[in-house]
Formats: sequence, structure tokens, C-alpha cells
Amino acid sequence: MTNHTIYLYDYVPVPFERVRSMLASDAAHLIGEAVDAAGARAETIAAKLQISIAGFEVGRTIDVRLGDLTESDEGMASVRLHLTWEASHRSGFFPLMEGDLEAMPLTEDETEVVLAGVYRPPFGPAGSALDAALFHRLADASVRQFFGRIVRRIGAERWLGI
Repeated sequence: MTNHTIYLYDYVPVPFERVRSMLASDAAHLIGEAVDAAGARAETIAAKLQISIAGFEVGRTIDVRLGDLTESDEGMASVRLHLTWEASHRSGFFPLMEGDLEAMPLTEDETEVVLAGVYRPPFGPAGSALDAALFHRLADASVRQFFGRIVRRIGAERWLGI
């Protein structure tokens, strides 16, 4: 089975310490709002992820599981939140995504946010062939939308005064 690497990054005009505080105090709320969560509970967020591909709406309810927030003790400051997402129902029919959301300071007032990880298509070698033909586009669009919403939510923090 082929794993596909995910690496997305963006910059937010929010000081690193505020981003770190957001992730440390309530990552489930932040991620839940970013993916229009149907409901957040403990360490799992149930969310409806919907994207538009060539005019067609494609949606699936996903479970996002959050790991512990870890802070780097090597050189430059950073925080990392491990996360996994998979379809809520019939998860064996849909890709599994696993990765880390990481934040690190760029300047006094700007933070880099990174989502790095892998997704695994379902169905073994046959799934890899289907993924190469079409499904990777859906997975890529889903991950980009998910990450974009998180970044926008973190950036909105500056205006909301959270």
C-alpha cells in the first residue's frame, strides 16, 4: 500500500506564544471550529468535511483524534499536535490521514503553521491504483481545506482577542 506525503505550511500574523496558548488550552475547540465540527468530545472531533470537485459536492463525516501537545526543547521553540483523521463510518473504504500540526515563531508577531504527515488509501494495491487515478485529488483537496480553515481560525484569533 502506498502512503502519500502531506506537507502544507502557512504564516499567521499572530505571536507564537498566543498560538501555543490556543493549542495548549483547547486544541479540540480550535480544530473543531476549523472543520465545522458537528460536536467535539474529549479527544475526538466528529466533523462533516465537504469539498466541491468539478461542481459536485463530496462530503463525509470524519473523526479527528488529537494526541498530546508536545513542545520542542531543541533550539528553536515549537509546539506539535499529533492528529489522525478517518471516516466515521466504513472507515476501511476511505483514506486514513495521520500527521502533526506544528507551530513555530517566525518573528515577534508572526507564526509559521505546518501540517505534515501521510495519508493511506484504502484497499491495498487496488486502492493505490484508484488513488493514483482519481482519489488523491479528493484527498488533497480535503487536506488543503482542513488546513486552510485551521490557519484562518488561528489568524482570526488576532481580531477576536482570544
